[in-house]
Amino acid sequence: MTKHRSREDRVEEIIQAAMGLILETGFATMTMDAVASRTTLSKGGVYRFFSNKREIALALLDHLYEGYIDFEHDNPLDWGLNVEETLVKVVMSNHFDDKDSLQLDKIWFQLIAATVTDDEFKAIKQRHLNRIMEEVAILIKELLRREGKKLTPEGEDRIRLMFGVSNVLVEGLVIEHVSGTPREELEELVRFYLSRIFVDLVEQATV
Repeated sequence: MTKHRSREDRVEEIIQAAMGLILETGFATMTMDAVASRTTLSKGGVYRFFSNKREIALALLDHLYEGYIDFEHDNPLDWGLNVEETLVKVVMSNHFDDKDSLQLDKIWFQLIAATVTDDEFKAIKQRHLNRIMEEVAILIKELLRREGKKLTPEGEDRIRLMFGVSNVLVEGLVIEHVSGTPREELEELVRFYLSRIFVDLVEQATV
């Protein structure tokens, strides 16, 4: 007797199949038939969850962004580092240190090209970026508090501006990662950027 599987399990199976195909042959040539052939579902079964490859792309992007920043699994407050070093480690560990990070970046790179002008994609991305920004802001404030410092209202605004620019930097670094730039060079760029930001932030926007 076949074990009943939840909707979430079947969607996850489809997503994993699509990820494998994108890595092997690319998103542009991926078809619904090919995705179905990589699952235990029929083609009709795949269509029950996704009407076309665009919907799969959006689900994949949601899946990828959901995996960014997991402070519950590994709490940066336990690392014993200052603000700048903590954020360097957050960026590197969430984007460039995991053994699967290069594969995930290759998938993201292909999906971005296909969905960057899609309003629904923009909404998914913004929802996750808002979540990540709030978590990072809380982290920065707690780390500064441990150092006996407190953000001014201007400092709060600077964090949000910094985060927006940081996201542009990270997306550029992901492209560099995919193109083969060594990890050491990526970390050097992250350190340079964050050191400039936090000298200014700590000196001018804390009390």
